[in-house]
Amino acid sequence: MADSRSGVQGSLLQLQEFLSTADRYSAAVASHQLIRGLGQECVLSTSPAVLALQTSLVFSKDFGLLVFVRKSLSIDEFRDCREEVLKFLCIFLEKIGQKIIPYSLDIKFLCSF
Repeated sequence: MADSRSGVQGSLLQLQEFLSTADRYSAAVASHQLIRGLGQECVLSTSPAVLALQTSLVFSKDFGLLVFVRKSLSIDEFRDCREEVLKFLCIFLEKIGQKIIPYSLDIKFLCSF
């Protein structure tokens, strides 16, 4: 379980760092690949405990994907990244079902932003 935490959390923290990189094009390309890898890791998880941990990390108010989307809105180079995040979240939401309820207000806020 620690590996999943460091993997998902590490990826999410790296995404935040990419937002302040000077070479935005390269950062966006790297972010896109990172988001795909993160998505695969989360979608392929089968352990309920790992999935619960991943869910809390993905929706973290400090460094989660919604924070990444919000912070990247003004950066055109990250447009494809935002699209990839939303695609992943659609699939992930189907997987976690009712476990999304604690994060629903954050999602609503992002969608009305």
